[in-house]
Amino acid sequence: MSHRRSEAHDAFRGGLPKPLWLDVEEWESIQDEHQYTPDRYSQQRDVAATRLDRVGMWHLGSGRYDSMRYQFISIMLIIEFVCV
Repeated sequence: MSHRRSEAHDAFRGGLPKPLWLDVEEWESIQDEHQYTPDRYSQQRDVAATRLDRVGMWHLGSGRYDSMRYQFISIMLIIEFVCV
């Protein structure tokens, strides 16, 4: 659904008419997002960018990439075991 929604946003930005597969209500909400609240999520984006700038490699543990990779593989093996 998100892929189609981004296509609808691109269509609106490009000045194209409403895609046939899109509901009228959804098209109106996209218009509202772009016309009336274009900076709706700017504060959240700014906070996220600041947080990413402040994050260092410390969160990966002492092994950095290797410990992160080990944890990821361990989690994936547990998920695979549980799902089977």
